[in-house]
Amino acid sequence: MTTGLVEPPATERARQARDLVHASCPAHVAAHCERSFQFAALLARYEQIDVDLEVLYVGTVLHDLGLSGYHAIWVSAAQTIWVPLSYGPPEVMLAGLPLAAVGLWLLFWPGNRGPNRFGEKPG
Repeated sequence: MTTGLVEPPATERARQARDLVHASCPAHVAAHCERSFQFAALLARYEQIDVDLEVLYVGTVLHDLGLSGYHAIWVSAAQTIWVPLSYGPPEVMLAGLPLAAVGLWLLFWPGNRGPNRFGEKPG
């Protein structure tokens, strides 16, 4: 019996990406990243799109690597507040500019260089 799931690539890069996400993120985030690969690969199969499974796997498995712990709280807050602000009158939108600046800062901020609540950085 087949499950219909796509087997992750058996390459060194894929193994390194999998090991990194499982060492750096809580189990539920790592599982989400693995499911993201399955969703993307199955969608590509359904749409008959030829994709490099190694590139797809590494990209999907690592997509939330920087969004763990404290950093994720601020990203979620900024996204939640921005939606109502973006549909308001001009005065409300202007009041939201500082929030937009914080959102851009969080987008490009490299994160903590030291340990976070999940421990030291791997490797």
